[in-house]
Amino acid sequence: MTWYSHSPLNWCAKEEYVRQSSYEITSAQALNSIIDNVNNLIAILKDPTDTTSLRADLSKLEHEKVSKYVVEASQALMKIASDYNVPFHTSIITTLLKPEEEPKISTPQTNHLVSSFNVKEEISVFPALKEHKQFVEVTPPVDNECIAIGRAFNTLEEAAQAFQDYALKCGFNICKGNSKKDVYQEYACSARGKVRMRKIQDQSKRRNRKSIKKMCKCHIILRLKANVWVITMRKLQHTHDLLTIDEIKKTAKNRYIPEDIKERAVKMYNDGETPAKIQYQLESELGDLCTWSMKDLYNMLYRNKDPSIQESSDSS
Repeated sequence: MTWYSHSPLNWCAKEEYVRQSSYEITSAQALNSIIDNVNNLIAILKDPTDTTSLRADLSKLEHEKVSKYVVEASQALMKIASDYNVPFHTSIITTLLKPEEEPKISTPQTNHLVSSFNVKEEISVFPALKEHKQFVEVTPPVDNECIAIGRAFNTLEEAAQAFQDYALKCGFNICKGNSKKDVYQEYACSARGKVRMRKIQDQSKRRNRKSIKKMCKCHIILRLKANVWVITMRKLQHTHDLLTIDEIKKTAKNRYIPEDIKERAVKMYNDGETPAKIQYQLESELGDLCTWSMKDLYNMLYRNKDPSIQESSDSS
């Protein structure tokens, strides 16, 4: 079927209509024009005096012909919308006079719109809409009295540490949220917020890591009252799975080596101790507080080692 940019009023299937000259249009204009033509076909089939019934002045053959065009066009548009996850909302009636055999529409995955518009312009793929998963809210089975509503802290650092200790027991990390100086401060789960789409041109140079953002709503809000910070609001439910204690220790945030431990480890390394022996000694002394791995320690020692040691080893 030949699609037109506009169908004349009172058009009849027997009448012939001269197609307008082709011209360059965008993909969005092309799709909108297809939808307009389909709606015009529907209007032709309907009775002007009663939109719920079909016209009586057209023959059955004419009805079947135009109805077939409506079915083909509507199925093609729905297939395109399904391929690119685009919501499809229009007044198209999928079938008015059902043909004996419904046409099978096969839409290839292509970046070019192939139609009677003769469009040469390359169109961009419809942006895929994020599938919103229905997560079941998870409430950690951990004592939360340390962050109970009404609890006061002298400083924000004390409040952050209390929330961090609670987070480690539950299996998540925390981050700073919204704040206003000397008024309120929010601490939230690090999985809060939406995923930010990142465009990476060369995958070999930069990894496109999976985002940890899960639209999590777990947070606490502290307000300054009488020179102390008081927890005035909290929500402890998560929209994602929580980590185990061993897994949470292996996250990058919890593998941080404190400055005093760094200085001590670097001094031991410069004195001739091996990284393995340094790590063993720190694990024996600190126990569970030693959350960094052997690789983390080795990388830190490599960045902070004494240049004179490297020069002496090279000269030898």
